[in-house]
Amino acid sequence: MPVTRYGRPDTVAVADIGCLSYGAFDKRLGRLVAVTDTGRGKTRQLMLFTTDLTATAEQVIARYVARWSIEVAIGTAKGSMGVGQARNRVPAAVKRTVPFGTLTMSLAYLWYTLHGHHPADVTDRRAAQLWYTTKTEPSFDDMLAKLRRTIIAADLRRKPNLTIYVLVDARNRICPVSTNLTTLPHWASTICGTRLGPDRELRGGVDRLIVWL
Repeated sequence: MPVTRYGRPDTVAVADIGCLSYGAFDKRLGRLVAVTDTGRGKTRQLMLFTTDLTATAEQVIARYVARWSIEVAIGTAKGSMGVGQARNRVPAAVKRTVPFGTLTMSLAYLWYTLHGHHPADVTDRRAAQLWYTTKTEPSFDDMLAKLRRTIIAADLRRKPNLTIYVLVDARNRICPVSTNLTTLPHWASTICGTRLGPDRELRGGVDRLIVWL
C-alpha cells in the first residue's frame, strides 16, 4: 500500500483486522492495523490499534506518524521553555503553566519565522560547533538564543551610555550584564552556565570577560 510518512512517499505491506483489545477498551470493537516496512534493507513491523472504524488504514498510519511532531513540541516545552521544571502547587498556577509555556514557545517560533530567520544561522552554528556536520535546519534552541540576543540588543539601544560587561564561556554563550558584576541577574548566570559565589565572584564556566563602553 502506498503511504505518505514524514513528508515522503513509501510503500508498505498492511493488514487491517477487526478485533477487541481487552483492558482499557473492554468490549469496545476496534481494528488492528499491522504495518510491515522492508525499505532501506531492514524489516520493521508496527502494530496500531484504533477504535476508529471508518478511517482507512492509510489514515491511521498517517495519524501515528503525525504524533512525532507533537512529542517534539512537548519535549521542547518541558526542556527549553522550562515547563517540565515548574514546581507549582496552587491550582490556578498548575492550570496556567503548561498553556503559557506552549503559548510563548509558539510566539518564539512565529517571531523566528517572520523576522529572525537567516541562512547564516545554521552555517555559523556549524562553524562554531564542528560536530554538527549534517545540521541543515535551526533547532528551537537556536531560535530562542537569537530571540534573546535580539531582545538584549534592543534593550541596550535604549541605554547608549551604559557600561556593559559580557561574559563569554568556552562554548561561546554570551551574557550581557549591566553596570557591574554585583548586579548580575539570575537569568544571565542561567544563559552562560556561570555561578556566582557568596562574594559575587564568578564560579566556573566563564572563559573570558569583555567590557563594552
